[in-house]
Amino acid sequence: MVYLQIGSGIEIANHFYEGNFELDEFKSDLVNGTFYYFNFGAQALMVLGLRQAGVPFFRACSAGNGEQSKWQCFAAWVGTVFDVFMVLSIPATPVVYALGGREKAVSICSAFGAYAGIGNLYRLW
Repeated sequence: MVYLQIGSGIEIANHFYEGNFELDEFKSDLVNGTFYYFNFGAQALMVLGLRQAGVPFFRACSAGNGEQSKWQCFAAWVGTVFDVFMVLSIPATPVVYALGGREKAVSICSAFGAYAGIGNLYRLW
């Protein structure tokens, strides 16, 4: 939640100092890039924070019989891949912003946020 609070403060400052509270024509700069880092990083951290207590980060399937065991192994595998992706998306956000600027980062980082949102919905369910 602190990441979201910091990101919101930076976003307000960005709109005030650079855009005079307008919503268009922002340049790619450190202030806007920092907002992206905290905003999208917060979404990834929230979904990681909703993991079940006691479940290891890297999960292995126990060999069992039956259809339910196959689905549990599949869910463990998907959960591990998803968690690794969320962890990697946090440092990837400033790299994407630095390399692609605001124009490219808005679509790529929004995809990171969309995946985190889907993960949040799943874990809350």
